Amino acid sequence: MNITTNGREETRALYQGLVMSHPELFKSAHGVKYITDPEAICEYEATTGERLGVLYQMGSYEVFVVDLIEKDGALKLHGRIIMPDNGVIIVPKLGNKFVLEDQYRYPVCGKHLAFPRGHCEHGSTPEQDAVREIEEECKGAELTNIKFLGKTYPETHSNAWYCSVFLGDIQGLSGGKDAIAQDGYEGIENLVLLTAEEIDDLIAKGKITCGYTLAAWALYRAFLKS
Repeated sequence: MNITTNGREETRALYQGLVMSHPELFKSAHGVKYITDPEAICEYEATTGERLGVLYQMGSYEVFVVDLIEKDGALKLHGRIIMPDNGVIIVPKLGNKFVLEDQYRYPVCGKHLAFPRGHCEHGSTPEQDAVREIEEECKGAELTNIKFLGKTYPETHSNAWYCSVFLGDIQGLSGGKDAIAQDGYEGIENLVLLTAEEIDDLIAKGKITCGYTLAAWALYRAFLKS
């Protein structure tokens, strides 16, 4: 993934592009006002030496932004990562079991058992993205009987996106009864097949700690009661 460091003029231009294309991410509410006027931003930068706007781009999916905000009459900076097209999480079923990925996650330097998830592609629907993620991460398997469970904001301090959560059946996946070896795509070593009771037990024992997965599982459990 290419990481681009933007020059000062580019940071401002890209920032204004985000303001225009995603105004919902810059709305003033609850006493917080986003300062998006280019002249005000330039003046703040000149006075403080700080840099604002779109500072980094990680591929075409994630953008690191530093905003200027006003709260209680004072100006302050806040950094956040924006994923303009948001993401998806899939709760995939294979018979009476669920498919989780045994995957190495670089940010935490360790492995996690987690449901498949990924970025959304610009121009596609979340359901289409869910189908694509299963094809990519589960050796070409097909996701069918898809149901929308809801959406979740897995981390709200610095990540400005949500994930649409889908339940679906997996077709065309073959292998062992408890685990299916993978080729290491995106750090995925195995697909692990677990019953609902086994997932609950691993959560209770602190063996499943991925926030995306816990949120998706909570939505699935709520779906069963609806």
